[in-house]
Amino acid sequence: ADGKPDRAIIDAVLPQVREQLLLLDQAVGATGHLVGDTLTLADIFILPILHHLKRMPESGQMLAPETSLGRYLDTHAARPSYVSTVPPPGPPRRAVPAA
Repeated sequence: ADGKPDRAIIDAVLPQVREQLLLLDQAVGATGHLVGDTLTLADIFILPILHHLKRMPESGQMLAPETSLGRYLDTHAARPSYVSTVPPPGPPRRAVPAA
């Protein structure tokens, strides 16, 4: 309500986020893709989520370049199609109600 992060909620879900990021790290380790050895919709769907998680202090280090998942994100983030669709930094803008 006040625009500040709710620490209680963040702290409650952080163990599950870490667990899921470890699973993804293992999944992309062999081929650099979630499924097979080429870009699929699975990659396209997860990349924006990882983009935002990398910006958060609690999950950012889990996406460091030393991890398979960090290398995966960095590699795909260099794609022209990714670069052209990255949202601006900062919180999402709220839609202004029509008059």
